[in-house]
Amino acid sequence: MANTSTKRRPCGALENLQHFDTRRNNLRQKTKKPKHTPEDYEADIQKLNGCGPLGPKDADTTKENITGICRKWKR
Repeated sequence: MANTSTKRRPCGALENLQHFDTRRNNLRQKTKKPKHTPEDYEADIQKLNGCGPLGPKDADTTKENITGICRKWKR
């Protein structure tokens, strides 16, 4: 037999409506994130540009390794 000790939702139409209303009100009351202004984006760009160049994604020999693998498939 299934475990029925978990909390169940209300069964009636009135209970369902009350549950929906309280859930919707709880979602409305959550604080929303402030939207970024153009100045915020500009500050982020300047911060990222000041970090310096990004490192290489692959090792130096990756291109040679890929070329060797492709040659094996072409044979």
